[in-house]
Amino acid sequence: MVIVYFLLVILSSCTQSTLSKLYISKSRNVYVFNISKSLLAFIIFGLLGVLFNKSYSIHIPTLVYSIFFGVFMFMSMYFGYLALVCGPMSVTSTIVSFSLVIPSTYGIIVLGEPLTVYKSLGFLLLAASLLLFNAKKKDDRKASLKWLVFTLLTLLSNGLGSVLQKMHQVSYPGQHTVEFMRDSMLLCLVAYMVLFIILRVCKRGENEAHNERVGAGSLICSSFAGITNGATYFFTLLLTAKSEASALFPMISAGTMMTLFISGRLFFGEKLRGVQIPALIFGMASMILLKL
Repeated sequence: MVIVYFLLVILSSCTQSTLSKLYISKSRNVYVFNISKSLLAFIIFGLLGVLFNKSYSIHIPTLVYSIFFGVFMFMSMYFGYLALVCGPMSVTSTIVSFSLVIPSTYGIIVLGEPLTVYKSLGFLLLAASLLLFNAKKKDDRKASLKWLVFTLLTLLSNGLGSVLQKMHQVSYPGQHTVEFMRDSMLLCLVAYMVLFIILRVCKRGENEAHNERVGAGSLICSSFAGITNGATYFFTLLLTAKSEASALFPMISAGTMMTLFISGRLFFGEKLRGVQIPALIFGMASMILLKL
């Protein structure tokens, strides 16, 4: 089942990024997008919880983990959306996928997983890959800075969220996974709805993109993005109970990286530019080395 979960994580992660970019091509309303994502994911995990547990059960320690995870997921969803608005899906999502090195480092430092020569070289190649991915033309510095800030904030929040997933599964291996995701999605849903209402009441940014009307096509994209986003986190949570963090997360990054470039090329005509080609090679090599 491990390989099945692994493939499902890669597929759902790539699909989520692709649907997010498709939504952005139709609308820029970040709040409706993330409310739709959170709502559909919460409904699905809520139904799964009732199906498996025959009731809406609450496990207090899992609820605490879910609250902190929900905060990081809220940040990841928000800044990830803004990063996709500013830059190409394939490069943005690939750099964000490097966030999985954060839980890998956690596994080495806190959980005592071995740090080998291969993993050390992998971290060095990862740093080189990130620098090359951010190389921009001279006339694109402002856009590059904004895109970089949003992308790195997404990377950080994503990585810290993965650490919480690993911490939860170390404490409760294979248990309370549905409750964990259900409560996290509920927190995101409530937070985005409250923020949306506050902005409406204050009438801030009436002419800005986040107040655009959203069509049916956009809602379909955001809803399915929510389903695949929840699936990515859920299957990753299942995998954390079965694999070392320092090995698991880099492999997810490598697989996600390749599918994202294929998707970006097929759906949005995105191409690798100049130094981004060696950046991809370095990134792939780093993920392989971190697995050894």
